[in-house]
Amino acid sequence: MAVAELFDRSAENLEFHVDALQLSDENARTERDVWVRVAEQQRVLAVQMRMIAELMGLYRDLPEAGHDPEALSSPRVVGAFDRFVAAEQDVAALLEEWVERDQERLREASGEAS
Repeated sequence: MAVAELFDRSAENLEFHVDALQLSDENARTERDVWVRVAEQQRVLAVQMRMIAELMGLYRDLPEAGHDPEALSSPRVVGAFDRFVAAEQDVAALLEEWVERDQERLREASGEAS
């Protein structure tokens, strides 16, 4: 659910950002159109993420099934899991970068000097 919440909060911020645009400026109108579309898609994605989380939650208490250890250690399966872990690391690094950037923006917006 945290990922869905992240998309919802991003959409919310884009929606508020759009309100600050000076629409007498053509570039601002273009920016508004882009951010409105992005925010809409983020809201859709947040709903989908919540649905996936709910579905996964329904099966959380399933009894553990037997697995073929040889199949789980096949190069295909290990490779897929390795790519998954690499994607997790990429997301973690990206989020860390975003948090640092956005904390600075928040300090600036609230009038605090860095």
